[in-house]
Formats: sequence, C-alpha cells, structure tokens
Amino acid sequence: MPFGTGPLPRRRQGCVVVDNRVFFFGGTSPAAELPNQDDGMEMEESNLVDHDDLYVLDMGKRNC
Repeated sequence: MPFGTGPLPRRRQGCVVVDNRVFFFGGTSPAAELPNQDDGMEMEESNLVDHDDLYVLDMGKRNC
C-alpha cells in the first residue's frame, strides 16, 4: 500500500537495490518549462534544479 509523497519526475538520479528495497536519490528536474532557443524542445542546463532527496520503495511482503 503506497503512502507518502512520491518523487518529482527527474533524470540522472541514482538507484540502488538492497534486498527487497529500491533506493532512489538525487537527480535533476526542470526548474521551469522554458524551451531552449535553439530548437524549442531541449531544456538548458541553467534551468535545472538539483535534488538531494531519498525515496525508498519497499517490495517486501507485509502482513496487515
């Protein structure tokens, strides 16, 4: 049963699997939806926010 707030969409995050748990941490997300002037689709590196958070996905069975 999921609970808590999930992570924002991101790229370049770290991920480690330990036993029945998956740890997601770090990465970058767009600070604003501002298109790059070159092609209108890519995000400029200056428009990214670095994350220093950690999320744990526990895949183990629990008796509730």
